[in-house]
Amino acid sequence: MICEQFQWNGATISIPARGLPPLLYVELSSRCNFSCPGCFRGSNSDREEQDLSQDVINTILSCIDPEKGVRRLFLGGIGEPFLHPGINSFVQEAAAAGAAIAIQSNGSLIDEKAIRFLVEIGVEKLIISYETGGLDHAAQKEHVPRNTELAGFPLQIIREIKRQKKEAGTNRPIISMEWVLSADSVHHVEEFIAVSIREGVEELLFSNLLPTTSEFEKQVLYSLNTEKNGKEILSALLKPIRHRIHYTMPNFFLSTERYCPFIEKSSAVVRSDGALAPCYRLLHNSREIVAGKEMALHPFLFGSLKNTSLEELWNSRDYLWFRFSVENSLYPSCLDCSLREGCEYLVDSDSHCWGGTPSCGNCLWSRRIILCP
Repeated sequence: MICEQFQWNGATISIPARGLPPLLYVELSSRCNFSCPGCFRGSNSDREEQDLSQDVINTILSCIDPEKGVRRLFLGGIGEPFLHPGINSFVQEAAAAGAAIAIQSNGSLIDEKAIRFLVEIGVEKLIISYETGGLDHAAQKEHVPRNTELAGFPLQIIREIKRQKKEAGTNRPIISMEWVLSADSVHHVEEFIAVSIREGVEELLFSNLLPTTSEFEKQVLYSLNTEKNGKEILSALLKPIRHRIHYTMPNFFLSTERYCPFIEKSSAVVRSDGALAPCYRLLHNSREIVAGKEMALHPFLFGSLKNTSLEELWNSRDYLWFRFSVENSLYPSCLDCSLREGCEYLVDSDSHCWGGTPSCGNCLWSRRIILCP
């Protein structure tokens, strides 16, 4: 077994190579037909819009192996995957190779033909993003249906998926919906849950808002200072949903445990230009505002699939150490640090006060305050 050795605090640590990541998040496109004000795509300063090249797609396809390679693909990122002109051929080839596929979409480009394709191919899950209030997807396009109690609720899509699944005698794709919670939309959540259950949505994912502007920071429901308020919010949200549908809820207060979902799932993210990143937070140039402090987020990349194999990048010395250090919390906890107010390291994500890079100590994903599918 090939191992890389590292020195940490007087100890020698041997980390073995790990083959290939079983899960790949793939950003098929950085383009989007919506401009949702609350999306962190709006703070992205490297705004070159592009689609993933066929060469990189071929590289990903060559890595799919249900036994010892990439087993699952999640099509998402900051863009709308259905804008990629080759999405159908990619999904078809990936499914034929044995990959389980989930797709996250704003739903605006999903018509009867697209649904028929997803059902026939056997896509595992379709996650539709939906919000009201200041984060409203429905306000972005006039053609998004407004024919339920909730403006823009994708009723036609859900009913058509159910109809075609029944005709085909299959339970795939699972219909999932994602909602970003904010102060001006939380009063719609109970109605959203009721309509979702009534119409046959099978899974709900709730996440908190990651503010990219001071205006949106006023809309957050979580607190880094108190547990009481968070428990009250959580209790109110769970009341109409418990035992009625599968759901995932975020934390609303700071927990001691740190858990990186991207590391724990042994996943990596392929950016629309072919670069390999460890997570969504460090995928593009953007910003976040957490507890009043604005941090510039810079990409942290391990190379590109344009010129290096996935296995080589995944098992590179830098990526092995990054995964080990994050998994074992070998970085400071910035969110509850007593020196947070005057800390110069919180200006950007490039480094932290323990001498490492990048800075993960301010990450709300690691505290399960922000969630991704």
